[in-house]
Amino acid sequence: MEFGQEWDSRDTALLVTALAAVYADINTSKEARKKGFVESNPLLPERPSDADFDKAGVVASVLGSGVASILPPKWRRRGLGAWAGLEAAYARNNARNAASGKSPHLLEGLLTSPLGLAALGYGLGALVDDAGIGVDVKQEKDKKGHSKPALSLLLERKF
Repeated sequence: MEFGQEWDSRDTALLVTALAAVYADINTSKEARKKGFVESNPLLPERPSDADFDKAGVVASVLGSGVASILPPKWRRRGLGAWAGLEAAYARNNARNAASGKSPHLLEGLLTSPLGLAALGYGLGALVDDAGIGVDVKQEKDKKGHSKPALSLLLERKF
């Protein structure tokens, strides 16, 4: 097994997606905290500051990128896909909780859990082994007219 092999556009697209999901998790965590939610990450204080969240995001990004850089491509893509799915699920849960003011029902929580989306991300990482992949980043307006970044993962596979 050869470690640290060169990256191609598929690896880079998955890394950008994972890093964007970390960013989304950090920012939605800040919003949820402002609405009174308590942080559930055992590595952070119960009421972390913005600086605590920012440090956690940097540490997660550096560690995740570092681990990905030494993995062979097959496992790198699966790991990056799982990481992106996990972080995206955290961000989704944070945003939903902050918007609704309550935690999801048990069944809904299980179906959209971070672990479930990490598994889907792992599958995405496996799928891109023989696919074309790219990332599209643009600005979109929300319902209040505020500009927000939007990230799309483009996947092409021949069956």
